[in-house]
Amino acid sequence: MYETSLNFKDFNYDIKFIKWSSIEFLNSNEVPKDYKTYILKGGLYTVFIHKGQAGGFSKTFEFIFSDWIPNSNYERDNREHFDLIGIK
Repeated sequence: MYETSLNFKDFNYDIKFIKWSSIEFLNSNEVPKDYKTYILKGGLYTVFIHKGQAGGFSKTFEFIFSDWIPNSNYERDNREHFDLIGIK
């Protein structure tokens, strides 16, 4: 379950989570038999682009949860968060 709000100061980097690698298939008939399928829930997502080294991502993460979300008209809901890595 996802928290509806996150205080970055209380964030614990030692909390374990599951990270999946995935591929988008437009047609379910194209999915290889040995793959597991998962359908992301629809909804409005906000896109943030981190520029720089991976080691600096914590500053981007802190900005999103400590500054941008609290000062926006949006709030987190109980669904997946995902990353697009290596997309230009």
